[in-house]
Amino acid sequence: MSLDYLCPQIPQIYENIYYNCNMTTLKDWTTPLPKVFKADLAQPTMSKIDQLLDRASDKFTAAEILANHEYFDDAVTRLFHGLLFCARALLYSKSTSLQDPDEIISAFNKEFVKPGTMDKDFGKLLKDAKTMAEKADFSLSFNVSEEKIKSMMRRAELFMEKVEDTISEEE
Repeated sequence: MSLDYLCPQIPQIYENIYYNCNMTTLKDWTTPLPKVFKADLAQPTMSKIDQLLDRASDKFTAAEILANHEYFDDAVTRLFHGLLFCARALLYSKSTSLQDPDEIISAFNKEFVKPGTMDKDFGKLLKDAKTMAEKADFSLSFNVSEEKIKSMMRRAELFMEKVEDTISEEE
């Protein structure tokens, strides 16, 4: 199966690799690669904040798909991870990089909720989503209702908008 549709430059890249692998002397390995290949490597990358927000968006999309197929417990877990990615993006805008969910929630509340930058409801949303995700993942009898997940999804959308606005204001 060809992967050319994913990256149109793949044939050129493979040709460069094949060409260099068939060289017979060390001198030939130092032959510059064509400009097309160098240009592909020099493309600008997304900022860390943009990457975190994109991951959040992906998690929210996955939550929506799962909810639409009535996998509400799994949807709440994806939703929680999306919220974490949003909070991480906001924290990263303040040069704070954390991975642990408890540390992210604590730092988010300390840096943004207590000073009033973010509404207390968003701190509560993060905490509630964590609790629900843990129950959804580990409890045999816990079931998230469709109404509850839809409500959380609306609040998560508002959260992401507020995070993006706050980051834009800081720039």
